[in-house]
Parts: sequence; C-alpha cells; structure tokens
Amino acid sequence: MATLDNAKDIITAAWNPSEEVLKNYTGAGIKGLCVSAGFDKAFNDCEANKSAKHSFSKIAAKSKGDFIKAILAFNFDWSSFAPDTIFKHLK
Repeated sequence: MATLDNAKDIITAAWNPSEEVLKNYTGAGIKGLCVSAGFDKAFNDCEANKSAKHSFSKIAAKSKGDFIKAILAFNFDWSSFAPDTIFKHLK
C-alpha cells in the first residue's frame, strides 16, 4: 500500500468511524480523533446543539459507549479524514 501514489486517498476513503472501529480506541483517543477531524467544532457550532445546550465537552464526558453513540448520531462528514496513526504505518 505504501508504494501507491494514492495510498492516502484510498485509506481516507476507507476509514469510517463506526461503532466497531471507535470501540477500539480509548475515550481520550476518540476525543483526539474528533478534535483532529473538526467534529468538536462542528458539533459545538450546530444551532440545534446550541439550543439544546449540548456541547462536545458534555458528550465527551459521557461513558465511552454513550460518547460513541452521540458521535454517530450527529451528522458529520468524515469522508476527508482518517487518523494520522494509520498513515504512520505506511512508512
């Protein structure tokens, strides 16, 4: 895979933050993914979340399972993101 010119594009297109994938991360790791992807900002900027007084810090403080459910329930476009740790394995 590392020898392909478009390896980053292939991996980014394939990575999907499903429940199965996210449960393999620690809570802090999931939070880091969300921050790196811009999810936290999008979640906080959402007018519906503002009105309901929901914030990223509040969902991040929930149990890991509830945190994952809240992430997956929010409409966020992850299509241009994959964790940096994946790309380190390409070297």
